[in-house]
Amino acid sequence: MAKITPTMTEFDCNPDVTSPIYSVQQALDGDVYKTIDVTAKVVNKENNKQPIVCKGKQLMKTKCVIADHTNTIALTLREDLIDAVDCGKTYKFKNVKIRSSNDMKYLTTNEGTTIHQDQDIHDINMDCEDISLSLNISKGKCISAKLKRELSCIACNACIKGIASDGMITCQNCQMTTLEENCSHKLVAHLMVLTAKGKVQSYTCFNDALQSFLASSNTNLKLIDTIDLDELKKLHLTSPAKQMIIDDMTKTITQFLL
Repeated sequence: MAKITPTMTEFDCNPDVTSPIYSVQQALDGDVYKTIDVTAKVVNKENNKQPIVCKGKQLMKTKCVIADHTNTIALTLREDLIDAVDCGKTYKFKNVKIRSSNDMKYLTTNEGTTIHQDQDIHDINMDCEDISLSLNISKGKCISAKLKRELSCIACNACIKGIASDGMITCQNCQMTTLEENCSHKLVAHLMVLTAKGKVQSYTCFNDALQSFLASSNTNLKLIDTIDLDELKKLHLTSPAKQMIIDDMTKTITQFLL
């Protein structure tokens, strides 16, 4: 019989006095609503932020997947913490809360959460069945690439397409309007990938995935925001086949694995 847990809002924040350091497996085995610290690697992160209304306020959230040598678990990020993590990097997540939905444990940040980059974890375990079913890990080599930079919404991070009016531009995803000069830029790559099964597939990837590509390529090119596009294109075409996490619904590469 499934365990019934009390209903609480996702962004309630009542951190425990002490927060023990848990492994991912211990988090999966831990008590719901327990506040913990965990050190893990971000292996997948949704590209766009999702607007929600909580207690009468509009907030932004997104989901990622983190892993260590013991297991894999989903983590919900909110507000400023969304941009605090990149795919392929390891962090100490302090004061995150264990939650459960449909009998599946996950972690969520709150107002007391802090995130700090930590020493990289290489021997990650992707054996969590619920997570593995939602992640498509494939291997392939890039044989063709097209890269460009586009304006992106400062609220939800979606690419903005359209013409500015009087210096203002509205995001089609979240309908927020801002001055065009305040928009950030997103690096967009369209890649043709030859898979291990001999098929050619077309995928798109964005800043976080491209940052993880650099991390997996043993290169000194670290800053995705300022990298020369021709240099990055050549690196894609000359790199050996890599393992990738694929979103089949959007045909997006969300991360390149080491």
